[in-house]
Amino acid sequence: MPIIPRFLNPFHRPSRTSSSEPQSGAQTPPNASPLPGGRARTPRARGELGRDLHPRGTRANEAAGRSPGPSTPPRIRASASRTAPSTPQHPHATGGTLSGQNSPLHNHEVRYVKEVVDHTGLSDWRTQMFSRYRKHSRQLGLANSFEQVRVYSRLKQAVDNLKSALRMRSDSIQLNLLPIPALPDIAFDIAHLKKLATEDCDLLELQPEIENLFLLETLSLKGAKNLKALPDAVGRLPALSELTLRETGIKTLPPMGGASALQRLTIDDSPLEKLPTGFTALPQLVNLSLSNTKLHELPSSFGNLSALKTLSLQDNPKLESLPKSFGQLSGLQELTLTGNSIRGLPSMSGTSSLQTLTVDEAALENLPADFGALVNLAHLSLSNTQVRELPASFGNLQALKTLSLQNNNKLETLPASLKQLPHLEELTLSGGRMRELPSLSGASGLKRLRVENALIASLPADFAALRKHLTQLTLSNTKLLELPASVGNLSRLTNLTLTKNARLQALPEDSVSRLQNVQTIDLSDCPRLRTLPQSIGTLPNLRTLDLSGCTSLTVEDLPRSVQFPRAGLTVVLPTHLKDDVRDARLKHDPRARLLKNDMERKRDEMDDAIFDTNPAMNAGQIMSVAFHIKRGGDRLDDLRRNAKEAPPTPVNNDSPLMQSALGKAFNLATSHEEFRDLRDAARSLPTVLQQELAGLLQAHDGRNLVKAIGEGAYGVRGTTAIQNMLPQLANQIARDPEIKALREQARQYPRSNPSHEVAAKLAALVRPLWENARALAPMPSEVQRRLGDLLAAPAGRQLVQQISETAYSKRTGNPALQKQLAALAARIATDPRVIQVKGLMDRHDLLSPQQKAMRVAETLTPIVQELWDKAQAQAKKQGKAPMAESSGQR
Repeated sequence: MPIIPRFLNPFHRPSRTSSSEPQSGAQTPPNASPLPGGRARTPRARGELGRDLHPRGTRANEAAGRSPGPSTPPRIRASASRTAPSTPQHPHATGGTLSGQNSPLHNHEVRYVKEVVDHTGLSDWRTQMFSRYRKHSRQLGLANSFEQVRVYSRLKQAVDNLKSALRMRSDSIQLNLLPIPALPDIAFDIAHLKKLATEDCDLLELQPEIENLFLLETLSLKGAKNLKALPDAVGRLPALSELTLRETGIKTLPPMGGASALQRLTIDDSPLEKLPTGFTALPQLVNLSLSNTKLHELPSSFGNLSALKTLSLQDNPKLESLPKSFGQLSGLQELTLTGNSIRGLPSMSGTSSLQTLTVDEAALENLPADFGALVNLAHLSLSNTQVRELPASFGNLQALKTLSLQNNNKLETLPASLKQLPHLEELTLSGGRMRELPSLSGASGLKRLRVENALIASLPADFAALRKHLTQLTLSNTKLLELPASVGNLSRLTNLTLTKNARLQALPEDSVSRLQNVQTIDLSDCPRLRTLPQSIGTLPNLRTLDLSGCTSLTVEDLPRSVQFPRAGLTVVLPTHLKDDVRDARLKHDPRARLLKNDMERKRDEMDDAIFDTNPAMNAGQIMSVAFHIKRGGDRLDDLRRNAKEAPPTPVNNDSPLMQSALGKAFNLATSHEEFRDLRDAARSLPTVLQQELAGLLQAHDGRNLVKAIGEGAYGVRGTTAIQNMLPQLANQIARDPEIKALREQARQYPRSNPSHEVAAKLAALVRPLWENARALAPMPSEVQRRLGDLLAAPAGRQLVQQISETAYSKRTGNPALQKQLAALAARIATDPRVIQVKGLMDRHDLLSPQQKAMRVAETLTPIVQELWDKAQAQAKKQGKAPMAESSGQR
């Protein structure tokens, strides 16, 4: 680029140390212009409070007796002194704005700003509207500074929206919550505008200049309650396809003949009294909604709207009839008539395209005789009418899929032709005076049947004909005495609702037992129900059984499958039975009995230790037992609370092998209490672990071990961590090579391996696995994995138990060492010696897997002991944990 000489560059500012200026005593006036010969810069405004402040240094000069001449200029920061002056491209640059009135840059900027503002007039419009709002608020005593801020913000947003449209960046305008009596005039100069929408604006008028918007497609005016009329120009907009008037004050519409492109017209919550002349000449009108208006009638030529597909007439209380030409709407597909005063429907023979008809008319007395001509009608709803009967041609509605007849208080019977509807999928009958259902044998495709608040006391004899497709059956608040046996044939039924049947007393056993696919049975609020099928809780797919409000039921009336529901089944009990069922569940639950009996034994031991002259426990042990008893009491309270919803132990938890082993162990127990404790401990365990431990009950040590495992997991010292380890323990027992070999030997040579000897040997092999699981249970999974390599050797197991005791014991454990375990696992994983040992064993082919595991455990134990000692030292150094003594095993 060419080099501009300094004296020709208007943006060049001579340096303060330039050789062309004097170096000593040079003073730059604080408001000097950076341009040669330019006027001084206007100082930055100081606001109302800063107008009377003296210039910098003036007061100091007066106090010293000096004249208020040029004072020593203050030091100016580089960012403020070396900023380039404003330019047309950067009119808001800080620190260098040229405000001299004769400056070319200044004049150019002023011309630029004035050109934009004067061209749009939007800034003045915003100020005018805001001033009008403030004045109006003060007059009404509604002045609120926060609301004023919100209004000003919305006005500013509206101006931005308008400017965006002016610059052709947008073809729509949306104005919300603005206190404006009219739109700005410039809005009607945006010739490319396609959408104009206002919501909750205080519009008083819509200017006739809207005819300039010849491309406008959508006009929406919502919440303009003071807008009484529309200009005639609206009816001449050639491109207008959608007009929405909601919550306005409009009583009449202008002639709409010129809006030939109009497709959707919505007039809701407005005092519209009549439709304009030429309204029915709209050739493309597809959707029409007239709701909550003051319409008295529709034009007699209404049937000329041949393109109309959707018509909604709702809550027009003065509309009493429909024109005869209504039946000529050949393209009508959806019709909604609710909340009007219509007494009858005209002939519908010409509306054969109708697919959905919703009628909720309190004054409607009859349906037209040719109602069956609606051959394409798929959805029909008649509610709250005065209809006494349905026309005989009702069976001609071959396409009907859903039929809803609700609260038609004078409707006593249904036509026999109802069974001729092969495609009917949903039938709802609510209220009315119907005492029986017609035959539904022909409606074999019915999927959902709802009968509510009806006088029906029985179901038709051919009700079983619905077995192919019926999935939902609701019979609520009827006069049924019992469920008919034919219900059992509904093999595809998934939901059965029989609520509020005050006369229902029993459910047939043979019918309910065949509902193999039912998922929900609702019997709530049946006050006389006394008999439930014994098999109701064993239905394989049943997920919810609701018995709430069945006040006549007793605990004896409840089948065992309901008192002790299987896993996955939720039973909602009557309020008066919850406590009794809870007590029954706790009484028969092995885990609850185990915890309760263990607490009683621990209390006896603690009392003996406190009051005996030679106690078996010291003070620390007594405190530990007291702590566990208290925690066990809290867990027992939780079991009591939860037992109202489900048993603590899952139903059908017992393993067949364990049941058989307990039967044999009954004769080996020395007392009933001993067998009771063994039985509760064994049945508390998960099924997979029962399967592995059943063979231990023939030996005394085995029975003690099973009891110890049950109490260790679910007794007063039990924890969730130990309970979660039980499936893993079962897996370890099943895969242990020595246990597998012993079981195989006992199976092949039963005579030389008596069951009590095998049980004793198994107990000796299982005990270390249980101790390992209990030691690892509270540790994180990564720590469990790293320390699991030590469990094959006795020294390794002892070290793992020491780590668990030191970190997690209630007496000596502490959080500091628990935090160190993650670091310990990381050190074990990355220690070169550990990596070398494992790599060597992996490459060794002469040793069996058991021998390899033993060698690895024996080699890694001293390494892990060293790392553990360092972890304890680190915790002690941080002052968070005492130094635990080393085991000395190297």
